[in-house]
Amino acid sequence: MNRPRAYIGSNGNGIDPAIREGLEFIGWTDIVRPGARVLVKPNLTYPRYREGATTSPEFIDAVLGILRERTPHITVAESDGGNRSYPAEVPFEGHDLPAIAARHGAELFSLSRDEWERVPVKSGFFTRSIPLSKRMLHDFDVTVNLPVPKMHFVVGYTGAVKNHWGLVPDTMRLRNHFFFSDAIYEIIKRSEPEIVIADGTFFMDRNGPVRGDPVRMDLTVVSDSPGAADAVLTRIMGLDHTDYFYLKRGIEKGMAPRTVGDVDVNEDPERFHVRDFRLERSAM
Repeated sequence: MNRPRAYIGSNGNGIDPAIREGLEFIGWTDIVRPGARVLVKPNLTYPRYREGATTSPEFIDAVLGILRERTPHITVAESDGGNRSYPAEVPFEGHDLPAIAARHGAELFSLSRDEWERVPVKSGFFTRSIPLSKRMLHDFDVTVNLPVPKMHFVVGYTGAVKNHWGLVPDTMRLRNHFFFSDAIYEIIKRSEPEIVIADGTFFMDRNGPVRGDPVRMDLTVVSDSPGAADAVLTRIMGLDHTDYFYLKRGIEKGMAPRTVGDVDVNEDPERFHVRDFRLERSAM
């Protein structure tokens, strides 16, 4: 098995150059073949753009522009908000995605509006299941994952791996959280091959994924592995990815590195560690 690769870059010269440099570092043209059918999964966990909570419209625009040079078959997908909070079309509008998608000839797709297929998940002694979109399962060649790194009041930290949970089209997906650490890797298996392009313009401290403190970092992290991306992002935040149960489960499954030393990185993540992030859950 090849070692995962990860690139850490500053957005000082602009988002577009940082993304391009990262994609070149991981050899993205070997992953996204000419004409490939690409599913782009941003983090749209709030109805409109919120710094440190959702992938920025500017970042999504830059990614789509670069992908369009490789393929015309680009679909930006998201599920309805959790607990029946809002349909996917609301954050599409709130992040100006109809105009951005039109500019690049991309499609906006609500996973919750598609027909679902039950996918088995082995969890301990039991085999459970989760629903996934049929199109997501069968109609795409590669996934491009656009997470935002932040603290998370349920799982502690969220980034590249956790962003796959938004691919579950059931708005009541929280009911499946009791076997989340197994289900999330079943989703990742069905999303491969994958490129992670993390929007690190802002990270979120304290009480994420929505109500924490946005911290301006002006970074872009690109990887060919969600587990490797999270190992790097947590190190930048002064965290250890092995402290989080679901990331530790990824190591056990062979889907995440044991240490950052197991990742080919262009720079030592410690160079970008400027503050320690911490989880502080609110009373709510």
